[in-house]
Amino acid sequence: MAVTTNGGTFTSDFSNSVKKIGTVYQVSALMRLSFTPNDQVKSVDPPFAIGLVQVLGLKRYDVSIEEVYRDDPVKLQRFTADGDVPELPGFRYYLDQATYAKPDGTQLSEVEAKKESSPVLPQINPVYCKLTRGSETKLWHGDDLPSYGNTAKVDELNPVARLIDSPGRYLLRDESNLADCVMSFETAAVALAPRPFYLGSVFWGFRVESNEISRHDITWASNGAARLPENEADPAFKPTASFLRARSKWNEQTVPNLAGGDVGHIALP
Repeated sequence: MAVTTNGGTFTSDFSNSVKKIGTVYQVSALMRLSFTPNDQVKSVDPPFAIGLVQVLGLKRYDVSIEEVYRDDPVKLQRFTADGDVPELPGFRYYLDQATYAKPDGTQLSEVEAKKESSPVLPQINPVYCKLTRGSETKLWHGDDLPSYGNTAKVDELNPVARLIDSPGRYLLRDESNLADCVMSFETAAVALAPRPFYLGSVFWGFRVESNEISRHDITWASNGAARLPENEADPAFKPTASFLRARSKWNEQTVPNLAGGDVGHIALP
């Protein structure tokens, strides 16, 4: 599937599965998402990197969001409240980034981080980070707080920003009685220039209902821009309202640095 925006083209490879592991059912999807900038973006001087930033909208019918994320209170604080996006009742959104990471890029929840004997670092940048070790790019903030995300420079040969995500859940239920769950993603390509701006965004996601899992491949969400807009506040060049609400929660949040003190997130426009 391919979707074109003002900044380039998103392409996807999307699959899903339901597997029984003992008495547990693993319901999951696998999204391989790429963004290729167009010639206008690639001709920008000086060149900049591109990263994919993702917001997850979650709707659960069987258990509260608080229960799902009880081991990651910092991430839970990033969720919008039900009703923050009136057009989509029941959904709660957050910027999809790990709370902490090891120096090698392995991502950790808050509870996992506090159990580590080796140093861990707050994930303060918003660029999505692939879970496979060795594939991350360090995004530096100051001198001593590396943060991890997958990026591509527009002056590379065939630059492509990539995201690999495998969202899912485990169900202690009979397969014929899977509880409803909806995961709705909006993924935006962001120009990581001195003044960042959006290159466009797409929707994708999946729903678990009864004994079926249905996936929704990428569709257009917003156009973005190929250059920094003259009017940066113009909503025509921004992602959707739900994305921007989750972005605001991200921008406002500070994260405990387990070495001492708090650190703020790198803000999105």
